[in-house]
Amino acid sequence: MQWFTFLSTLLGAAIGVSSTLISERFRGRETRLQLERAMRTETYLNFLQAMNESAGALRTLALKAAETSPDQRQEASRKALSDSCLYVMRERVILFAPNSVAVAMNVVFNSLLEMQEVVAGGCDRRSPEFLDCLSAYADSVQTLRTEMRTDVGGEPLRNDIEWAPRD
Repeated sequence: MQWFTFLSTLLGAAIGVSSTLISERFRGRETRLQLERAMRTETYLNFLQAMNESAGALRTLALKAAETSPDQRQEASRKALSDSCLYVMRERVILFAPNSVAVAMNVVFNSLLEMQEVVAGGCDRRSPEFLDCLSAYADSVQTLRTEMRTDVGGEPLRNDIEWAPRD
């Protein structure tokens, strides 16, 4: 009879310890997933900020196209992307984002490079070339936002809101 009490106590302790270890493992996994999602969200926000700064600088430069020399436009258009840390933020997205976000981000990045080339070439804010670049940029940004929101568990954006940049 004493062995039965001892064995049942031992079995109860083993079950208790096992259930605690299993619950801690699941809790640890959930915490890790939350931290990873927070890190990706921060990375996405930093990229979006750099992207917006670059696009804004290029739009400003396009407004001044007639007032600047070709060399000034070349230098200013390069600085528009480098001063915003866009290249660094792009690398962070590539490192931490899933493929769908990285692909969408790269389309945005390439549209900014095209806009940079158009502005450096002397096109002003109202030129068809610049407006085409701006339109492609706006479309690619919308796709990127959708992919980023999906990745961090956000609801899809409503389609009845105009998300394109304004003049």
